[in-house]
Amino acid sequence: MTRDEIVNAIAETDARLERLRGRLIEAGDRSLASGEWRVRDALSHLAARANPVARSIWRMESATAPGGPPAFDIHEENLSQVRDRSGQSVAELLSEIVDGHRAAVADLLALDEDILACRFPVAFPPHELSVIEFID
Repeated sequence: MTRDEIVNAIAETDARLERLRGRLIEAGDRSLASGEWRVRDALSHLAARANPVARSIWRMESATAPGGPPAFDIHEENLSQVRDRSGQSVAELLSEIVDGHRAAVADLLALDEDILACRFPVAFPPHELSVIEFID
């Protein structure tokens, strides 16, 4: 995706969240269709990842640094995102997502094209991504 396509996708996501706001608040403790998470757990994860720009830059810098990126357990990271937000209401989680999206757009618009094009190795296929592909 291009920078403009990402910005548009974020705006579309925020509009959809607003349309679903009442239903999400009502369904906060319902289980998802599969797995063990509830709606609020998924929203906690989305809130934690609402601004992928800084993380993308960090991934690029750490992937190209001597020794590469530090190891991490994705399952523990996901659980900590849920645990860290366990006291927040669904409405608060939705606000955190929208605030994170605003920050992501501002950060994305401020990035130089050369940074967005930088490629770095990742642990999952296709084994190398550009910063903008990682943000996408």
